[in-house]
Amino acid sequence: MSEQAALAFRKLVASMRTLEKQYWARRDKGVLRQSIELEKRVDETIMKVEPKNVPQTDNGNFFILVAELRVATKQYFSEKKKPDPDKELVKTLFNTIKEKEAKIDKQLIHFQEEDFRKQGYTIQYHVMERPYKCPPHSLFQSTDEELANVMFNDYLRNPTPGTMIFKMKKYIGRDGKPLSDEEINKILYKKQRIMKKSEKKEESAQNVAVKGNNYEKIIGTGNYQSLRSRSSTWFECKVRYEKTREDGSEKMTTEHYTVDALSFTEAEAKIIEEMAVYVSGELRVDNINRAAYGEIFFSDICDDDLWFKARLAFITIDEKSEKEKRSYVTYLVQAKSLERARRYIDEVMGKTMIDYEVKGLNETNIMDVFEHKSSSDEKKDEKSEK
Repeated sequence: MSEQAALAFRKLVASMRTLEKQYWARRDKGVLRQSIELEKRVDETIMKVEPKNVPQTDNGNFFILVAELRVATKQYFSEKKKPDPDKELVKTLFNTIKEKEAKIDKQLIHFQEEDFRKQGYTIQYHVMERPYKCPPHSLFQSTDEELANVMFNDYLRNPTPGTMIFKMKKYIGRDGKPLSDEEINKILYKKQRIMKKSEKKEESAQNVAVKGNNYEKIIGTGNYQSLRSRSSTWFECKVRYEKTREDGSEKMTTEHYTVDALSFTEAEAKIIEEMAVYVSGELRVDNINRAAYGEIFFSDICDDDLWFKARLAFITIDEKSEKEKRSYVTYLVQAKSLERARRYIDEVMGKTMIDYEVKGLNETNIMDVFEHKSSSDEKKDEKSEK
């Protein structure tokens, strides 16, 4: 395994771990699909490397650690899917997975910091003290992490009453000044941008694709994002299934999804089909309701994993009475936060000539939105995967 191949493998694993953690935090099915794709690529890379070509270096040890994680993960899910799984084996495999994930994450941070130093930057490790109702200050600082850890443990043994002791890192630039979060991210993660499989090249904001009674259009473009809207018949589905928690135990949970369908029957079939990929045990559809969304705004940004319901009032002037007239439309917006959802709305609606007011904007409990795909769409996806 060459140095270049080892670097590419590290970046691939870093992207995989980022998406895996995002999924466990939000249970977003779109993120899960992306992480599965990256897991397949990691597995393919592992299979291509012969054991004799694995170097006796940090890169080689990291490669072996990832390979062991993937083997344990496959064994874990294989055992869980059995009609009568060995609970002790499942628990042991789960603990093995968590242990190896922690080691991999720690090693990835180590690699990133090494790359950071190679570029001429410095990392300072601080032992900090925060007195009650006072700002924190540094008790000790060093560029040696092990020495900082020794001093941290020493301060912990004899803390000042009413204070908090903690550790922190400071990234220092070549000019000796602390770097901002934005500068650090540019240095450490500039080549690790995770792209969604569905991400498209920048298109004109006027590009509209008409499909039967539905329509889809690109509504916002830029160097870092692409928004699109889709109008269709939407149904909100409430499903109940057995979910594996982080400690390995299983618990019945209820989740809400939105699907694109023509009828209640089709909506039920659609949600069962989509969830079957992620659920190995019992799945029950408890409720289906027609969703009154005028449009749904989709974002291709990786961390936009929440769904917000927006109620807008469009203001027009009645020609006869010359009085203001308001018509209300509900939208579903995919975004990371309430602030970003509002920005997306303003970005889209600001391009229109109609006056509007945002009457309501609230986070929903919707986990994901499943769109209808025509045969032509599926062929396009297959081509893009190839």
